[in-house]
Amino acid sequence: MLLEKGKTLSLAAARTLLPYEGPERRRNVELLTLDEIERRHIERVLEVTGGNRPKAAKILGINVSTIYRKLEKYNLTDKNYESN
Repeated sequence: MLLEKGKTLSLAAARTLLPYEGPERRRNVELLTLDEIERRHIERVLEVTGGNRPKAAKILGINVSTIYRKLEKYNLTDKNYESN
């Protein structure tokens, strides 16, 4: 169904005629699991904090012991996050 006020069809309205192609149908789109998103985010926060777990936990809004569990779950090592 098209709802146009004038006699001409706008490009925006014409696009609604195309079949839906959500992100799952677009090519070259990386779809991640929630676990992978969580792992990457924890990695990034630990990189930014230089491996400081209490600071990372505060940023993430979780307990420090949770960081330890997540590091173990995702098989992440401390050496990747230590400041030089």
